[in-house]
Amino acid sequence: MSILTQILPHDNVYDRLLGIHGAMVTDDHSGMAPASDELSTFYRRTINIEVFKYFQEMMHGFQAYPVYSSAWLEKYNICSQRYHEFETLRLQLEHDRGTWQDEFEGDLHLLESLGRRHVTFTMDEEEWKECPLGAVLGRYLGRDREIPRETTDMMTALLDFEAVKALVFGPTPDDVFVKYLSRPQRVSLNLLNDWWNSNYQDKSLTNSAIESIRTVASFDCTQGVDKFRPELERGAKISESLYHGYLFFLFRQEFNPMYWDYNLKNTFLVRLRLLRIRTLSIANSQRIAYVALGAELHKKGKVEPPAFSAPYTGSIFKPCPWLESQFSKTEQPLYLWDRESGCTVKSATLADSPKYICISHTWGRWRKAKIKIPGVPWLVPQNQKFEVAEIPQHFRSLQFAERFIWFDLFCIPQDESREADEEISRQAVIFRQASACMAWIHDVQSWEGTSSALNWLGFAFLDNTTQLCWEKFEGMKADAKERADQLSELLPGYSPLGPRANDVPKESQKIGPNVWFSSLWTLQEAALCPDLLLLDRNWKPLTDAAGVHLGLSTLLGFVDTVADTWMEGKRPDASQLANPDIFMNKLRTSPIWDSHAPDRWPTSAESLRRLSVITRLDSALRVPTPTGLFIMANLRQCSDERAPAIMSALGVTDWYQNDVIQKRKKCNKKKVLDAYPLSFVREAAHKFGAAFYGSWSPIAREIPVKWNPEGLRGAGSMLPFTRPKDKLYHGIGGVPENSPFNIVDHPSVKTWVINADGSVRMRSAGIIAAKGQSKNIPYEATVMMMYCDGSYSPHPYIYDLDNLVQHLPNSEAVYAISLYGDANYQHGIILQGSKAFWSSVSWLVKTGVFYAYNKEMQPAEAVNWIVV
Repeated sequence: MSILTQILPHDNVYDRLLGIHGAMVTDDHSGMAPASDELSTFYRRTINIEVFKYFQEMMHGFQAYPVYSSAWLEKYNICSQRYHEFETLRLQLEHDRGTWQDEFEGDLHLLESLGRRHVTFTMDEEEWKECPLGAVLGRYLGRDREIPRETTDMMTALLDFEAVKALVFGPTPDDVFVKYLSRPQRVSLNLLNDWWNSNYQDKSLTNSAIESIRTVASFDCTQGVDKFRPELERGAKISESLYHGYLFFLFRQEFNPMYWDYNLKNTFLVRLRLLRIRTLSIANSQRIAYVALGAELHKKGKVEPPAFSAPYTGSIFKPCPWLESQFSKTEQPLYLWDRESGCTVKSATLADSPKYICISHTWGRWRKAKIKIPGVPWLVPQNQKFEVAEIPQHFRSLQFAERFIWFDLFCIPQDESREADEEISRQAVIFRQASACMAWIHDVQSWEGTSSALNWLGFAFLDNTTQLCWEKFEGMKADAKERADQLSELLPGYSPLGPRANDVPKESQKIGPNVWFSSLWTLQEAALCPDLLLLDRNWKPLTDAAGVHLGLSTLLGFVDTVADTWMEGKRPDASQLANPDIFMNKLRTSPIWDSHAPDRWPTSAESLRRLSVITRLDSALRVPTPTGLFIMANLRQCSDERAPAIMSALGVTDWYQNDVIQKRKKCNKKKVLDAYPLSFVREAAHKFGAAFYGSWSPIAREIPVKWNPEGLRGAGSMLPFTRPKDKLYHGIGGVPENSPFNIVDHPSVKTWVINADGSVRMRSAGIIAAKGQSKNIPYEATVMMMYCDGSYSPHPYIYDLDNLVQHLPNSEAVYAISLYGDANYQHGIILQGSKAFWSSVSWLVKTGVFYAYNKEMQPAEAVNWIVV
């Protein structure tokens, strides 16, 4: 893989260069003619010194001069000339090509082509929304991206950060610039501002970073940042804390041009996005942990109580971002509940568009007869979980500023009328327009168990991510663990193994989440408002130790982050924390959890971890995609039609408007895989594009070694859902978390047709590799597969696709085909099955998915396949 096409941060570029230099030095130079000693000496010098030297300088210039300046072009021309001299000598000496030369030449050609294109470089508005904050400031001020030569890159970073802070947080904020910032950029800036102000860590640690940055900013700019990087990072003390290290690196990526890519596109922006996602998770965890420690110290009279009031942000993304083009900011719910007058009112009768709260709850599975509720113009269904007649009194006593509430039983006519159907189709508008959303978990009596779990998890996070002197806190940690050894309200069926095991009622032994987490309707509501607050039966919110409300996505993100950083109770050393991203990647790929995990975590904390694993909500809310939401729907129950319960969050409502609202038809009883109407599925595939087919299912595990795909009609291997009662119900997965960036579908995908039995008819496909037709072209890809021989590979592995396809057993036909490109990655699927002999149709099943870096789409070819 080419140096440049990896688009690595600046400090990794030189590691890569050293690797090429090593290949130059170790190449076999034997076979030279004896008479060519002088030339051979010059040849070796050219390899070992000259070429590498100028290539290194050229790469440094490439990073230091984002605009292709004359200084950089001069370095490029010298390097190219030296390499040409070297190649002339090699041919004269009849020496074999070095193993490093193909890559070296590829980088030279790439740099040359980039240089030619740079003068016409443009970015669209969507790309600007992902750019580093320093680049946004430069655009706003109308300056180019070249670093002024009178300043260092770190001085540029420092000045730009101070300028952005003044524009956003100063006495007179610049409203124009504030509106210029996208949500990811604003979230990142807030994280950096909290860090700079030492809101969630010791001031001495932040001050050491600030002082180190200012010191390096004053160095002679001509010496380059690499000379001072070790001193900078040591002075900043980034090895003291994972949070501190991540925020230091985020500052560097947002404001230091030396760490930017040449054109701020594609993979660089994807990596910046992933850094923002991970840093937000780390920062939220640090905050929850820091206030938990502060609260415990306050109880002992050692510090003032924590007093942070800013709300948490659970994700850098807007809720359901794919709905932006469909979203109207002027629409209102048809009805609202007026807390003051105690009745349902039509929004159109109110003078202004009122602020209102949405309340999510679940009740449909426990429905009883309807009754009359004073103030509601229709009969309201009762249920076995709570007394619906008491709800108006509860609403009247809520301590919230908003006068109006949206509550489905009081605001959607319960009569199956056209008015009711229209409101059901408008759930996205209703929830996204709300000033706040809350989930009333009506069978949770209090948050005692969950709050105790949060305190212990906070101690566990700090213990595993900092170099603090923890010996003086051991007593508080032990007390927190003992308090957390109780049942969790959100996973009441988890059987604890701690000393309170005998307290578990026998009827609660079945492991399963609280009922709110099993409803399909509430999944839609959580997707539309990921930061919704959790209320217990008495309408008390779940909060952190400082009393700040904890949203659902923040809660689950915190639990997952503590699990990700868990080192079996072992504290990391300074060398591990000095490279936080490498440290986290190693933890995520290590076998952290084993059969003894519940012994190490107290019951309520382990219950929260299991809740996150069971529901998979963290990834769905933190990195939202429509296909990911579709996959999550497989984990949810619905007492009535499934499609209306999730369609609004997916943005798939045209079928409902046409069939149900306009024609007043009931949902078709014949459904694809007994789950969704065919019109709904086809609309989803059309709107989601090729990503709709990008999930992977364990269906192949159920296929015997000798199998006939035609006999598997109805398997649905191409779809992101399966039969509601299948044992494979929970098994569908997606590609690794990464929100779509700039998807371009393979042109063949739009010709595919989904059939009523769940199969997909393909008349065209972009074939990358086919069994028996080797192209002998390397195509390295990360593959996740379920093999058609009873075995499976749930973890991603890197394969050469052509080699994999040629050697997969138990199938006459194997194909790797393209789905779509996103940034610099190509995504596709693997199909296995039987060749067409007696008929013209090949019957196949999807057994895997893959993604590959920096590969081109293959042209569409005519095929005649049915993928079951």
